[in-house]
Amino acid sequence: MSNKQKTHTPGPWEIDNEQRDLRIVARGRITPVAFVSRLYREDATSAALDAKLIAAAPALLDACIAALSFIESLPYEPSNAPSTRLQDQLHDLIDAVR
Repeated sequence: MSNKQKTHTPGPWEIDNEQRDLRIVARGRITPVAFVSRLYREDATSAALDAKLIAAAPALLDACIAALSFIESLPYEPSNAPSTRLQDQLHDLIDAVR
C-alpha cells in the first residue's frame, strides 16, 4: 500500500447540465466528479440545490481550513469557549473528507 496521501479532485467544480442529470465537473476536465439525478424527484429544485452544494465542496473545504487556521492563531481561551467548540467542529469536518 502506498503512503501517498489521497486527495479529492481539485476545484473549482462546476455544474454541467445534461438532459436527465446534473454533472459536477472539475474546471477544465471532462470526467464528472459526481452526478445528481433529476429523475424521481418531487421537487425539481432540490436536484439543482444538491448539485450546487456538491459543486461548492472544494471552496467550502478551503474556507473550513482557513477558518481553523485563523482560530488556532487566536490567543488561548478556556476550553468551553465558542471558538474552541468551533475549532473541534472544523477539525471533524476536515478530517471527514481527508
